[in-house]
Amino acid sequence: MAQKVSGIVKKILSVMLIMLLIPNAYCLEFADSSQDASTSTDQSSGEIVSSLDGESEDLNTEIEIEESSSEKKNSDKNNKKEDDSEQLLTATATSTDNTDGAVEPLDTYKSYLTPTFENQNDYFDNSLFTGSFGYTYPIEAVKGRAGFEPVVSLTYSSSTGMDGTYGSLGMGWSLNDNCIVRDTRYTPDNTNDDRFILYLDGSSYKLIYVESNDSYHTEIESFMKIEKESTTTNSYGEYWIVKLPDGTQYRFGYNNDSEAVNSVSIRNYVSKWWLDKIEDVNGNQILYNYLENPKSGEIGSTYLKNITYNDDSSSVEFEFIDKPNTFTLYEYGNKISEKSLISNISVKNNGTSVWVYEIQYQNENSKMFLANITKSSADESFPATEFDYGGGGSGWTLDDSWKLPTIFTGGTWDYGVRLADVNGD
Repeated sequence: MAQKVSGIVKKILSVMLIMLLIPNAYCLEFADSSQDASTSTDQSSGEIVSSLDGESEDLNTEIEIEESSSEKKNSDKNNKKEDDSEQLLTATATSTDNTDGAVEPLDTYKSYLTPTFENQNDYFDNSLFTGSFGYTYPIEAVKGRAGFEPVVSLTYSSSTGMDGTYGSLGMGWSLNDNCIVRDTRYTPDNTNDDRFILYLDGSSYKLIYVESNDSYHTEIESFMKIEKESTTTNSYGEYWIVKLPDGTQYRFGYNNDSEAVNSVSIRNYVSKWWLDKIEDVNGNQILYNYLENPKSGEIGSTYLKNITYNDDSSSVEFEFIDKPNTFTLYEYGNKISEKSLISNISVKNNGTSVWVYEIQYQNENSKMFLANITKSSADESFPATEFDYGGGGSGWTLDDSWKLPTIFTGGTWDYGVRLADVNGD
């Protein structure tokens, strides 16, 4: 009897093992395959149960009940797997629409690395690094052929010109000048280690010479082609060509008036090359003309006289008045003393004024500040844009309530500790 029971137990275990293994072989397929597997399992289980030589009805009933329970579990698993598969396929279809498997670039990739201020007209700006206030006043030029016209603007920075010197627009103001400057690196009498800086459209680029192709590249690659060329049209026989990736070409220092020679007689080199021509791929040109030392006693000064384009039919012209006070400064070893301020900017087309920008100044403590700008035409005049400047206090105040720490009182030893107020609080 014991042998008979042992044989029955072995057969029951075999049936259970087959029931567990056969359905699981298809559990990762879709619902149709799982149903086929379940049908096959039923048939196999039935054959095995029928071969048990008429064992007790209770045992067969137990096997059938267990088999039914197992089939139900497997069916639930397959149904759940089918639902999961459909969800996975749906998610895949909605998350990528590339048929070739390529990864689409994200439009906002690392946008946090280029922080910007939101504003409506881009006239105001604050330096994200120095905190200085900036403001830009645009000059409306006549439209150029194929949209090719000069960009002219007056720019203010609270961190510029506050040391008692100022340029042709008063304290803190400047014209959006484009030029290439020689950086003498604090050795103005030795040009062997000089470097060059490109100022273009409000940005500055340090230039690196590449000997293998006799050209220059920006320190941070901008894909501009920069070359120094030879000529006989100026005093020192050199000028620059900067070509942008879109084919626009900028020329610097080609003529005598755009070549700023160092004003110190013993320094026989060019300190700055001013932009004198821009040309697009269609041959349209914008020409820049300059005045060098127009007033008696001026040293190393260069002023933008006019800009012409549309085959000389359109222009932006500058007029000047005398400064009440002059200052002398050194820029990269070049001595500069300017005596003129811009008083009017005229925008003309075919010789007729379209817009006139009148600039007024105010004198405060022998310093000239731009007070207002008025835009007008022959038919209308806009309200003046006025500027007020806050007086930044200077100096310091002695505070008797502050006391030295104990370590500094009543002793004669030098502990090597020094106290300094480095942030003015």
